[in-house]
This record gives sequence, structure tokens and C-alpha cells, in this order.
Amino acid sequence: MIVFEGKITETDCLYTLKKKQKLSAIIKFVVIFLLISLPIVVLSLIISFYILIGLVLTMVIAFADIKMDNSFRNIPNRVVIDDYGMEAVSKSYKLFINLNSVVSVIDMGTWYTFKFNLKMNNFFVCQKDLLIEGSLEEFEKLFEGKIERKVKS
Repeated sequence: MIVFEGKITETDCLYTLKKKQKLSAIIKFVVIFLLISLPIVVLSLIISFYILIGLVLTMVIAFADIKMDNSFRNIPNRVVIDDYGMEAVSKSYKLFINLNSVVSVIDMGTWYTFKFNLKMNNFFVCQKDLLIEGSLEEFEKLFEGKIERKVKS
């Protein structure tokens, strides 16, 4: 078992994590807005232009959904990796992903991030100096063949 635990302090890691979370929030907003607004536009063209006021309500609903999404502001403080999967935990959020879903592990120098099969995930990052159980050698052996080195200069 490999455990990373503690507060993420690496500035580049936090920036990347927050950037991914913002992108995810924007995508959610656009999808929710389009799914709700298209029927409203069609109805307004058929019935009355007053229904277009519903578009404003649609934007409010889509934005409120993003605000209620706990994962938007969560930063994991514990990542546990074993032979079966990975579990990331924050104050109010817990997520488990099977190891078979990991497409690649990106080594950013002082931390790792993950790419998953058909999932946009903005929750799994492992800062190397937060390793409390296991070793980096075990980690790299577990993900052998999937590790990409992208150390920024």
C-alpha cells in the first residue's frame, strides 16, 4: 500500500489542480445550460418570446449546480493506492477509482498527476514529499510502463 497524506503545498501542483477544476466546472455549466436552454428556445419561438426569460433562470440553475458541487473546491489531503485501486480523500469528498482505469501517470518533478480512461478527473494528485507509507520505487513499479516524465524547466 502506498499512502500520500498531508496538505499540498507545491504551487505548480495547486495551480494545475485548480485549473482542471475550473475547466471541469465550465464544461458542466455549458452542458447543463445547453440541455435546459434548447427546449426553452424552441418553445419560445413556437409559443411566445416571453419564455426567453426562462433562459435567465436556466443560467441561474446551471451556475447554482456548479456552486453546489463539492469537488470544485476540494483539494485531496490523502491518496491511498493499493493493488485494487486509488482512493482520494478530502474534508468533504471521497473518490475511488480502479487501477485499470489509469491510462498514464505524469511525473511533474515534485508531484504526480493521473490520466484516466474516459474520465476527466481533477482530484488525484500525489505530492512526492507527502509520501508516508510505501516508497516512490513501489509507486513507480506499480505504474511501470504508464509513467511519463514532464519535468518543467
